[in-house]
Amino acid sequence: MKKLLLLVFLIGTTAFHTQGKIREKRSIVRLETAMGNIRIALNDETPVHRDNFLKLVSEGFYDGTLFHRVVKDFVIQAGDPNSKQAPGGKILGEGGPGYMLAPEIDLPFQYHKRGAVAMARENDANNPDRLSNGSQFYIV
Repeated sequence: MKKLLLLVFLIGTTAFHTQGKIREKRSIVRLETAMGNIRIALNDETPVHRDNFLKLVSEGFYDGTLFHRVVKDFVIQAGDPNSKQAPGGKILGEGGPGYMLAPEIDLPFQYHKRGAVAMARENDANNPDRLSNGSQFYIV
């Protein structure tokens, strides 16, 4: 498991085009890990998830958490507060901030592709309302 050393919140002022729209600002987070840094651009079209993620970053919620799920060439997942200083062999992936988030899914416009970041959730059979974990996220 790789440790998340620090999550730093940055607001970029980069203009870019998405579906014909020009945006003046977007939220960028720099994820600092022992394996290098990752820049994450947060989607303005999912404002509840974006604002929640930025709130947790600003509170230091993610500092010291681990990538508790790593599947080569597929996904890495983090954000379980139970992973902070967890002993080896401890089963992780059940923790969160104590709340869930309503879905902000807009298919076919939002879909998973390499580099996409999304909040984790249980499968539809266990979670028919498609609620997202309040803190766990993954990168495809």
